[in-house]
Amino acid sequence: PLLPDYAAQAPYNVIVVELEEAPRIRLVGNLVTEAGARLDSLDPARIRIGARVHVVFHDGLPQWVLS
Repeated sequence: PLLPDYAAQAPYNVIVVELEEAPRIRLVGNLVTEAGARLDSLDPARIRIGARVHVVFHDGLPQWVLS
C-alpha cells in the first residue's frame, strides 16, 4: 500500500536517468511538467525511453542531524 499523500497522486511515473557527463551514474526520480508539480502531472503517453530530460528542484522534506 502507498502512503496517503502518494496514493492521492497514483499512478505516477518513476524514471532512471543516466547522466551524459558520467554514463555509469544513474539517478532515480519522477518525470513532471515543472518544478513543484504533482507526481501525476505528466501524461504517461509522452514518456519515451531515451528522451532527453533536465533536472529541476523544489523544496524537499526537512532533514535531521544528531545534536
